[in-house]
Amino acid sequence: MLPTGTIPPPTAYYSPSALLRRPIAMQSFSDTLGQVFRAILANKLRTFLTMFGIAWVSALCSSSSASVKASAAASIATSPASATTS
Repeated sequence: MLPTGTIPPPTAYYSPSALLRRPIAMQSFSDTLGQVFRAILANKLRTFLTMFGIAWVSALCSSSSASVKASAAASIATSPASATTS
């Protein structure tokens, strides 16, 4: 239970066992991982939009990279500098 007059922590990051533990300067990996998953579940739309944006930019970069390589190869093949002079 929380002491009288205190503000409860946000529900997305609230852990009942956190009140029983002694405060430490550094969290363990399992505590950090648990906090990450609680944050992801609490912010589903934000998580989806972030993942979608990363996938979208990744797809754009890979497709533009392929088109740049193709246009560079085409311009090298048709450049007048590659023709022999008489």
